[in-house]
Amino acid sequence: MVYVSSSVRAMYLSYESLLNLGLLPANFPSDDVAGGPKERRSPDTADTPDQPLSVNATRSANGGCVGPGDPRDAQCTCPQRTVPPARPVALPFPCKPENNNRMKDWLLGRYASSTFNTCPHRALPCMEGPPIEMHVDPAATPRACHTAATVPLHWQRRVHDDLLRDEALGVIERVPYGEPVTWCHRMVVTRKHDGSPRRTVDLSPLNKFCQRETFATESPFHLARRVPKGTWKTVTDAWNGYHSVPLRESDRHLTTFITPFGRWRYTRAPQGFLSSGDGYNRRFDAVLSDYERKERCVDDTIHYDTDLEQHWWRTIDFLTRVGRSGIVLNSDKFQFAERCVDFAGFRVSESTIEPLPKYLDAIRDFPHP
Repeated sequence: MVYVSSSVRAMYLSYESLLNLGLLPANFPSDDVAGGPKERRSPDTADTPDQPLSVNATRSANGGCVGPGDPRDAQCTCPQRTVPPARPVALPFPCKPENNNRMKDWLLGRYASSTFNTCPHRALPCMEGPPIEMHVDPAATPRACHTAATVPLHWQRRVHDDLLRDEALGVIERVPYGEPVTWCHRMVVTRKHDGSPRRTVDLSPLNKFCQRETFATESPFHLARRVPKGTWKTVTDAWNGYHSVPLRESDRHLTTFITPFGRWRYTRAPQGFLSSGDGYNRRFDAVLSDYERKERCVDDTIHYDTDLEQHWWRTIDFLTRVGRSGIVLNSDKFQFAERCVDFAGFRVSESTIEPLPKYLDAIRDFPHP
């Protein structure tokens, strides 16, 4: 049943409709996991603060993850960040397909403190290239939000920890004392599909007055279809890719955002800024400009070879190059020397290219209204 009214400018869905569409759990608004034991907790209820959070809580970018007086934090056991090691003189194992898994583990260990170092408690390295710049219309009138968006109580600890994590990574910094507001955006927190909070900053008022440094890219399908048949393939995924690109210091104040815990501003390219993708893709392409037999789609990079030994050596060279260029890779998404890989939303096999099953399943299993 649909009701139309001239006095309503938006669509409203009833509680029953939201349940039928699967947008709300059957036990809403209870915060228990449906069908789960009582002791299990939903991501929505994780990390509920026992006491009000301090606006002045800080976390050192170089001092590990120990917060002052916070028993919830534990000593950081991640390796210190180092530069990638030099190219070895010989391969550690005989080059044959049955040794691919051993070689993968060797690579993960060799580059654990450099290219694969995803420690969230120490500052990210900066990607090779100049800082990204924000080109704002001089006639623009700054827009400032002076009140923070409300963060639900059961998400406050998680959101605050995420802010401290990004501060430790060197992605954001607190606004210094005595600095007045010009541009000030609002942090917005929404729910992810698993119930955990997604933290974003609404930069749309700033984007309206900015010019892009346009950099052309191709669609994922056009990239995936260029991978030849009968090749060994390796896929890597950049970790915190945009946040590896430094932001020009004189532009940092333009990214100031307000939260219930204070004001921060970006020191690296922020997601949601008009030209972050252009700047990131241009710099990443420059890093790999003379690296052959590869395709890249934003964070995902695939390189391929017909000869397995050559592929092993080129993977070593690739990991060394990106690590020395300030790019960190996600070890959990490292696919090494395989015939069939997942790349840029597609499954690339010996003879076919098709969308990943999870996308097809999502369409097929979407609840009927």
